[in-house]
Amino acid sequence: MELKLILNDIDDRKNAAFDGEVNELMAYSELCRIRDRADFAMSEIKESALTVLQNQYNGEAEEFGFKFEKTAGGRYDYKEIREWVQNKDRLSEIEKQAQNAYKMALNGSILYDSEGVQVEAANYVPNKFSIKLTPLKS
Repeated sequence: MELKLILNDIDDRKNAAFDGEVNELMAYSELCRIRDRADFAMSEIKESALTVLQNQYNGEAEEFGFKFEKTAGGRYDYKEIREWVQNKDRLSEIEKQAQNAYKMALNGSILYDSEGVQVEAANYVPNKFSIKLTPLKS
């Protein structure tokens, strides 16, 4: 199937929902299936694409309307640093106390720590609503 047809199909599904031709939940679920299938296909072909990018393009290419670059991320790991682990554990305790203080404040109560000091309540910032899709077993 030609890419233009696939992209037009996606737009048609969206527009049909906005125009009231189909149920928005149906269109949303169909688009989720399309996204999931594309994500799966990309994960399946990723290693092969990386090999082609490295072997045929020396790790970088400008093709098909995209700039391709072979990259490798990384992260620091602090789990072996005793001081970091101790402070991270302490931070988790502070966060839990602040959450509890917030919940108690909703009921007009105040939370005090073991030394009798008032615990400051965390600020609660709600997320935007989203839709969670779970496939039904057939």
